[in-house]
Amino acid sequence: MKIRQTDLMELVLQINTDLTNVLKELLINFSINLKTNEMQGYLSSLKKSGSQLIGEGLNLKLQDKQIQNCSIWIRRDIQKDYLIEINFVFKDIEEDYKEYLEYLKEFSFDLARKYSINKFYCGLEPADDIDNQYFTNNGYGLLFNELAI
Repeated sequence: MKIRQTDLMELVLQINTDLTNVLKELLINFSINLKTNEMQGYLSSLKKSGSQLIGEGLNLKLQDKQIQNCSIWIRRDIQKDYLIEINFVFKDIEEDYKEYLEYLKEFSFDLARKYSINKFYCGLEPADDIDNQYFTNNGYGLLFNELAI
């Protein structure tokens, strides 16, 4: 599979416990500090519409790297779990994509351990498609194998 510079990548965290604290910690990595009333506003909008944009054009800090121009969405899935989606364009990590994706994987595992997140995945959008996954909470996906060639 050939990835184009314009392809959209996404990291999805499936949250069924403590959305508020996960979101607060996640947003610190984007240098965003939400006040309690802002968080309540986002959650109220989410209950009404099923999805809520938290921000776009944001920069995610990962160790000594930064992924630019990310957007963050919160959605509700059929099981009523929350899905936090971080989207970015491949060209923003293309130069060192393996290093960026490793940092993103470590970041995801750290959040998962801290907040008992049982499911997450990252890859080409739609990353819930098993063929598009670079990594999951279970390890590397099919896209990792194709890019490693």
